[in-house]
Amino acid sequence: MFTTKLPLFWLEPWRAFKRRKKRFLLRQKPRKRLKKKVPAAMEATKKKVPAVPETLKKKRRNFVESKIKHLRKKFAQKMLQKARRKLIYEKAQHYHKEYRQMYRTEIRMARMARKAGNFYVPAEPKLAFVIRIRGGGVKKVHLRELDLRSGHGVDVELSMGKRQLKLPKQMS
Repeated sequence: MFTTKLPLFWLEPWRAFKRRKKRFLLRQKPRKRLKKKVPAAMEATKKKVPAVPETLKKKRRNFVESKIKHLRKKFAQKMLQKARRKLIYEKAQHYHKEYRQMYRTEIRMARMARKAGNFYVPAEPKLAFVIRIRGGGVKKVHLRELDLRSGHGVDVELSMGKRQLKLPKQMS
């Protein structure tokens, strides 16, 4: 293999040139830029150019206005959402209280009946939502239920006879 101890600039002369140019520029003193004095008469007649163009000013102003409008709208929506959430929470509390009261009443009635030596029969559902599942196979009932749409069911008012009917779901 050919090796040489020649300086790098012999192999890559452009690098040496760049280095020399850099050294030359570093040795030089920075030039002072002199401002040309403009006569006062010319300065007065010269038209002043605005620091910021009018279109840019207009664009910035419109952006600020739209931003304020957007923030106001967002704040109003947030307040409305807060009010709605509060209302929903109050309704949920009301329902919770009502159902808890019903549950406690059932227990109280059963205890009172037991104390008196009687039986308490709790209230039974009055309505049922019935879906007809076509086909005899009981295995895939869940799969068939998934295929059905909500419009395929019927609300039925339960009577004593209908309550005693054995439905396929209850048989399995």
